[in-house]
Amino acid sequence: MAFNHLKQLSLRSKIVVLSAVFALLSCSLIVWQGALRAHDLSVANAQTLLRSEAQKLAVQVESDLEFIIAELYFLSKTPPIEGIIRSERNDGFDPRDGSTTELWRHRLEQIFTAMMVNQPYYSQLRYIGVHDNGRELVRVDQSGNLRWAVPEDELQSKGAEPYMRDAVGLGPEEVRFSEINYNREYGAIDPRRIPTIRAMIPVLDEHDQLFGIVIANINIETLMSGAFND
Repeated sequence: MAFNHLKQLSLRSKIVVLSAVFALLSCSLIVWQGALRAHDLSVANAQTLLRSEAQKLAVQVESDLEFIIAELYFLSKTPPIEGIIRSERNDGFDPRDGSTTELWRHRLEQIFTAMMVNQPYYSQLRYIGVHDNGRELVRVDQSGNLRWAVPEDELQSKGAEPYMRDAVGLGPEEVRFSEINYNREYGAIDPRRIPTIRAMIPVLDEHDQLFGIVIANINIETLMSGAFND
């Protein structure tokens, strides 16, 4: 009798243990399924948030590019742009007011510099003539808080650059953006490896003939970082 009683207790203990194990497994399964559902919900919420943030970022970048287009259009209409055309074609003197090419260049350098102060993503602002193998007429560079006008004897010819070949085909007041690539100086990639996109607008003379191109070099990393910060 005692043996049977012990046997029943042992069997009962096994049943209790097995029941506890099954209960534990069931609870673990429920918790695991709940965790999966919570994870799926978290992933879905994260995806929704990322889509929303990506849309905001796209809107911000688009707004920045539209602002650049407006600034480029403004630049193409400033007095020094036409003044340089007149003086270049009259032995260095503007027949309208007597201003020299050098004076017009200095005035345009001041305008370029003023625009860069509040726009850190401009790495260069340039006025390039289509003659003389696309030689730069005026150029101001920016790096960090430093801005400087490039001396006339250091201005380069850019006619062989793909963006210049593309720019000469622009229609009146048409603005176009180049592909993104590294900035190049004297035919070689700038060792600073600045990822650059160029905004370009043509400049026509009084006979609606192409005289030059106004080009803004935009540091795409600086532009995007500004949008991310916003």
